[in-house]
Amino acid sequence: MRFDPASAVEYTVTMEPTNRNWVLALELPMPFDGSGFHLSDDLQPLADSPLRERIRYQVRSFSGFRVGPLQWDTDLEQWLHLPPNYNPRTLQFAADLRNQIVDPSDRDPHARDEALIDAVLNHFRRGGYHYTLQPPALGHHSIDEFLFETRLGFCEHYAAAFTVLMRAVGIPARIVTGYQGGEINPVDGNLTVRQSDAHAWSEVWLPGKGWKRVDPTAVVSPVRIEQGQAGLAGQYGSRPGSLMGWVGAWRMNWEAIENVWNQAVLNYTADRQRSLISQLGVAPSWRNLSIAFAASVTVVLVLLAILSLSHREVRDPLADLVTQLRIRLALAGLKSPASEGLTDLKRRLAPRLQPAQADEAGALLQALEDARYERASAVLRPADLRRLRARVRRFRPQLTDEV
Repeated sequence: MRFDPASAVEYTVTMEPTNRNWVLALELPMPFDGSGFHLSDDLQPLADSPLRERIRYQVRSFSGFRVGPLQWDTDLEQWLHLPPNYNPRTLQFAADLRNQIVDPSDRDPHARDEALIDAVLNHFRRGGYHYTLQPPALGHHSIDEFLFETRLGFCEHYAAAFTVLMRAVGIPARIVTGYQGGEINPVDGNLTVRQSDAHAWSEVWLPGKGWKRVDPTAVVSPVRIEQGQAGLAGQYGSRPGSLMGWVGAWRMNWEAIENVWNQAVLNYTADRQRSLISQLGVAPSWRNLSIAFAASVTVVLVLLAILSLSHREVRDPLADLVTQLRIRLALAGLKSPASEGLTDLKRRLAPRLQPAQADEAGALLQALEDARYERASAVLRPADLRRLRARVRRFRPQLTDEV
């Protein structure tokens, strides 16, 4: 295991009880002294005992690291095993792919591994696959059915299929589970990671590089990776000003207040209690400690509530529509950074669309651009905004394979 000291980041985690001993941390975590957790042999951060109450701990993580042997090791053979008599179509597909890419004259049996990885990712990218949280049920040959029939699934489907294909072509591979994404609370700036942010991806072993992450979900649903589950939810009507938008704003305020309470409780150690009572000049007793603690926390919560409820983010409805349009294009396979203007996007998009959609897309982008730069006042008429919103909602881009 090797890591780059310059990539270190230090942070504090507040974790809810799970009755399990795994803990949250960024890769590659190294515990601070007295943090109460350790790294397992497979690099899982684990607490010394199951978490039965809310805890807070500090971690140092390294985003630049390399793990695993750099040269072939017999221990890697376990990551090539596949159960017998399962998924014959997948195994045949992998054999055909290897025959197309691998040159039998290669002295290094792993010389074409990266080309094989790219070929499988391109198959996911161009094979008509879609990300969904409600996929159909699969049967005995589940990987076969997913790859060649349903083509619908979430991260675990893509990670499992990719890992099976990698092992079938001779590349050691394994599935990794954890969390991806999260939600930054604009009130207090804290990042909240929920169970809905759970994610699965793959790792492959490459000579000279060790274990490297590959996330096949990223080529099928880039918005899931770039913006997390919150980004996916944004496509389905959680717009500012809508009912769900107001609910989300209230939730952010409440979570910020709740976090202050949690931190106050976690900070209220015995030493802090004695220090507070001494500064107040009050005789130390459980009653006096409780009153002082309740009073101080109440003041903090009231102040935060006033500040958080006054927090209002001014949103531009046209900017939200453009963002929704970029998300639809990303789901179809064309990324459009926020820095790209609508004119440049229209020029780049035209040759990539099906002919029947080229005029529709051009007119839609022109309408958005006109509304942005040609309106006489800062307020767009509600009727015009509703029409633009309906046009964006109806837009379903179907891209060609041309680049």
